[in-house]
Amino acid sequence: MQGKLYLCATPIGNLEDITLRVLRTLKEVDLIAAEDTRNSIKLLNHFEIKTPMTSYHEYNKIDKAYYLIEQMKDGKNVALITDAGTPGISDPGEDLVRLCYEAGIEVTSLPGPAACVTALTLSGLSTRRFCFEAFLPSDKKEKQVILEELKEESRTIILYEAPHRLVRTLEELLETLGERRATICRELTKKHETAFTTTLGQALEHFRATDPKGECVIVVEGKSHQEKARETQEKWEELSVEEHMEHYLSQGIDKKEAMKKVAKDRGVPKRVIYQALLTLALVLFCVGCGAGKKTASNDPYLGVAQVLQPVAEGTDVLSEGAFALDISDTSKGYTVAAYNGEMEKVNIQLTGPDGIVYKYFVTEEDGETVLPLTGGDGMYALEVYENIADDQYSALLNDTFEVSLESEFLPFLYQNQYVNFDENSKAVRLAGELAADAADDLDVVTKVFNYVTENVTYDYDKAENVEYGYLPDIDETLETKTGICFDYAALMCAMLRCRGIPAKLDIGYTNDGMYHAWISTYLKDKGWVNNIIEFDGDTWQFMDPTMMAASGTEAEKKQVSKDTQNYMVNYVR
Repeated sequence: MQGKLYLCATPIGNLEDITLRVLRTLKEVDLIAAEDTRNSIKLLNHFEIKTPMTSYHEYNKIDKAYYLIEQMKDGKNVALITDAGTPGISDPGEDLVRLCYEAGIEVTSLPGPAACVTALTLSGLSTRRFCFEAFLPSDKKEKQVILEELKEESRTIILYEAPHRLVRTLEELLETLGERRATICRELTKKHETAFTTTLGQALEHFRATDPKGECVIVVEGKSHQEKARETQEKWEELSVEEHMEHYLSQGIDKKEAMKKVAKDRGVPKRVIYQALLTLALVLFCVGCGAGKKTASNDPYLGVAQVLQPVAEGTDVLSEGAFALDISDTSKGYTVAAYNGEMEKVNIQLTGPDGIVYKYFVTEEDGETVLPLTGGDGMYALEVYENIADDQYSALLNDTFEVSLESEFLPFLYQNQYVNFDENSKAVRLAGELAADAADDLDVVTKVFNYVTENVTYDYDKAENVEYGYLPDIDETLETKTGICFDYAALMCAMLRCRGIPAKLDIGYTNDGMYHAWISTYLKDKGWVNNIIEFDGDTWQFMDPTMMAASGTEAEKKQVSKDTQNYMVNYVR
């Protein structure tokens, strides 16, 4: 039968603190392992304990541990004692315990004195939560790392220190942690026991004037929650809202959740953060823009490959409640809308100078949503309705704004809610590959058109089940190679716009009254090309990619050619 390891707590000063159970165990075990046999022999002699003793300390712990384990495997019981206090607390006892468990040897602990707990109860500081650091390292760099960790510790901190290093340690604590309440305990349980309850600064002043004697225990209050909150608040206030957002976005947190965290950190409602983000133009800046320049009469559109990314400048915003519409860059052909309210969505109605009412739905999850100004120059009327229940809406905002476009083509070069793309979109990369060896813009249109019509299959199931308010996802269309008319048209529009070729997503009705989407595009030497392009004398191509994809024979294509001339446009995206 194997022996057992007994962890026996011994007095930290007053011999009367030893327990009866420890005395009995020390007399009954076969062997006592002591940290310093010269100190422990005094204890054993005082209580007339004759049990054999061997040393176990930091410098022989590995070899001696295996020796002790062999003894216990042979059936002997071993007691482990330290110079003062409980074995395993700031001594090598923990290593022996671990090795015993690995060897399958039973370990039991006999509770008793511990200087750290005794000092904590004397300190008058919080005992609910505390951390014990024992002695700080002698290495300066390692010590500073631990001090920086303790600086943020909210629990009560307990340290051991030798009297000749006490002043230096107090200096380091004060320098790193700042002024804190503290208690310095000396000579615990002995005749000259003292518990100096003060602050770190006052303790330092006291012990600079009075040489400390005896082993010391330093108990320091943790950082208060109020101080932590104040420092956190100050840290966030040092950052701009944009930098604060980036702090969370860089951790992979999505924009919606990041906005909530920023609002909580700064103690403000989410709508305040959104308004600030509009002002700071958190929306991505233009990539290779140039759209801000007035288009010359001899250069009616940009005519170069680029992805124009809308910017919410925040200099001119129409807002009410949790809704905002940034109209800072209407001259570039777009507005930026966002809703950050508790309801499901808002219904935005923009009536352009052409009298056409453009309707959009925007939810909180949509974030910043680009709404194009395809009605051209003139006055736009804005109406916003907040969804309050099911199909019920409440009027939220009614306003107007004037638009003067820098170029009539800009609304058809930027991305928007229906033609949604950026420089990372698969469609943009594919358009670049297709246009790599194109001779001119007409050749680009041809290649893009052929790719879309030859590679995307019409999805009849989707067409039958599509819901009102459907928005195309161009990269999903490329991935699945299926779609409905909106998908065909949006994909082709995106691929042309990113090549600097203006393209309209036309929405309306075919000659037989079917609700439909197709495109028109602009070519320098031809102007706006609607519905059909004749690429050569024999082959007809149709700017209705959906119908083209479904057509087979030349006769069918020519019939579609005639039909598309009778399409009726309701509005343009």
